[in-house]
Amino acid sequence: MFRIIISFILAIFVFQAQAGITLGGTRLIYNGSQKEATISITNSDTERPYLVQSWVDNIDNSQNKVPFVITPPLFKVSKESEHQIRVSYIGNHLPADRESIFLLNVNAIPAVEKNDNSKMIITIKNIIKLIYRPTGLSDNEANNAINRLEISRNTNGIQLTNPTAYYVNLNEMKIDGKLIDKPGFIPPFSDKVFPTKSSIKSVTLTAINDYGGTTEERLFSF
Repeated sequence: MFRIIISFILAIFVFQAQAGITLGGTRLIYNGSQKEATISITNSDTERPYLVQSWVDNIDNSQNKVPFVITPPLFKVSKESEHQIRVSYIGNHLPADRESIFLLNVNAIPAVEKNDNSKMIITIKNIIKLIYRPTGLSDNEANNAINRLEISRNTNGIQLTNPTAYYVNLNEMKIDGKLIDKPGFIPPFSDKVFPTKSSIKSVTLTAINDYGGTTEERLFSF
């Protein structure tokens, strides 16, 4: 039984590694001045096409209606080809003075022969952040937002305050050299507290920029 389970797990990883379905980024920035935002999906598989389904969710998993539509929501990506996923903003209620964040879901299902029952069908799911940036907000300021973070100590730990209109997506955070697991993001005009002892000496941070890269490390000393 143990060997069967291990074989199944290995089959999943091998299949995903060979599947060749990739998105053209780790996040999608939607500039409010544009009619739509696009991201590419590439199928480098030499044998099979994929059926792709895409949709947008709220970041908090609430059931509130999202103000975006995807065109097309369902399509086929032929083998060794590329397709564009188009996201359009159809609402009018998102804040104009700060960014808003959502999740873009992309599911890919491989095609199989009608009479082939021997292959395992595994859905490949990608989830990336969709960030809506209203007209008037700057890409340069967004990528520099980490340098405007403010830090303070309170009775509960270390507080990071974000005085900007942009989401700061933390990539890595260390307190006195100790890595903090999944530091997450700090929303615009908000703060976040990280519990810690009162005698810390330093905090280092890096964030993820618009291109999915990592910013230069920022050091706070006490």
